[in-house]
Amino acid sequence: MQERAHHISPLSRTPLALFLALALALLGAAYWSTFVWLWERAMAPDSYYSHALLIPFISAYLIWRRRERLREFQWESSLMGLVLILFALAAHLLSVLLDVYFTSGFSILALVFGLSLYLFGYRITRELLFPLGFLVFMFPLPGAALDAIGVPMKLFVTTSGAKIVELLGIPVIQEGFQLHFPSASLVIGNPCSGLRSLISLLALGSLYAYFLTVPLHVFISMLIVSIPIALFSNIVRVLTLSLIAHRYGSSAATGSVHDLSGFVVFVLALVLLLGIGRLFEWRLSKHGSR
Repeated sequence: MQERAHHISPLSRTPLALFLALALALLGAAYWSTFVWLWERAMAPDSYYSHALLIPFISAYLIWRRRERLREFQWESSLMGLVLILFALAAHLLSVLLDVYFTSGFSILALVFGLSLYLFGYRITRELLFPLGFLVFMFPLPGAALDAIGVPMKLFVTTSGAKIVELLGIPVIQEGFQLHFPSASLVIGNPCSGLRSLISLLALGSLYAYFLTVPLHVFISMLIVSIPIALFSNIVRVLTLSLIAHRYGSSAATGSVHDLSGFVVFVLALVLLLGIGRLFEWRLSKHGSR
């Protein structure tokens, strides 16, 4: 749709700070139950989205970094934004009535883009495409989708860990997600599936690629490479816990040792991701210097 001129922008009649405060207040009131749901999902034990509380602040920082660039554009108002706002509110209302907060959460993302289009126009919204789109990482997927992804990942990690243990000459019997050794057993839980690492790495990988200002195909490659990194790092975790359980017993591979292994493995995954990012950056600079 065609965009209206700057002088009829809704913000041209209202001080920016007052308008934003009112918009946030209305958003908080309309989506209060959804925000409570997001908080509970982020703070739940073994949550896949414990990072979600940081996402809005990172997004706000990314917008702040582009403040000088944004001053180059005039504010406009796109009617397409109003359509998106109405769609988001309708989706939220239906989600609340059906008690399906997954779609209500993602309607916030649609609402944010709709507000940006309606208040600031297409060009400013395009400049804010990544900062606003980055908010997608704060909205949890439904449990069925997490299981559909996480269970095969956990099975692959468990089986791979068992195969490596066998190659090291240690007798092991795999029963689903359990590994039985001559003097101990180890149950592979959801935290070892790699799904939590994958979700976090997707967010970090996209953020890292954004700061590198790489082409779109490299940006997508950074997201894709997060999958094998998450799997590999958690195979290392299962292997390490298996060796500890075999040598010192099942209890030695639980508790603080298990939690510490999760932190160490995530650091390993992050280092691998940063290293691959540097490799992409080096290849781009080498190609550009020719």
